[in-house]
Amino acid sequence: MSTIRTQKAKENLDFLTGLPTRNKGEQAIAQLMKHHSGCLVFMDMDNLKTINDIYGHKAGDRVLKLLGNLLLEYSSECLACRLGGDEFLLFMPDADQNSITEVITAIFKKFNTRKEQDPELHAASISAGLYMCNIGDSFDECYTKADKALYFVKQNGKSDFSFHEK
Repeated sequence: MSTIRTQKAKENLDFLTGLPTRNKGEQAIAQLMKHHSGCLVFMDMDNLKTINDIYGHKAGDRVLKLLGNLLLEYSSECLACRLGGDEFLLFMPDADQNSITEVITAIFKKFNTRKEQDPELHAASISAGLYMCNIGDSFDECYTKADKALYFVKQNGKSDFSFHEK
């Protein structure tokens, strides 16, 4: 019986990053949003295809693991999951815009510091779109707005984050 539970738990985690899978993560975030205000963050790895093309998929895997491990370090501040490919979703409950800005800035800085330790990962950066949610807001609507904020960042130079303007 414990083997079955262990297998089920592993199926809910992304094998590469150790984060919850899309399905499990989105369900957990949607559930949290029913009872907490906060910020939905749509995060995307910049230049992963370039890293894969130049250095191979093992280098791409290393940079995804790096970001996954970094997001796991912030599990007390946010719930994060890997959506797939180079996309991640985070929900930071009960936080105001200033504290969210501090956490996201810290994640960006740590990512940039750690990637410099591997010369094949220098081209990697992250971008993020953020949306402030109220208790009971629709997960899908908040997701769309965070995605639009990410699109804005990607169109304006990448390697940054932006809040969706209400």
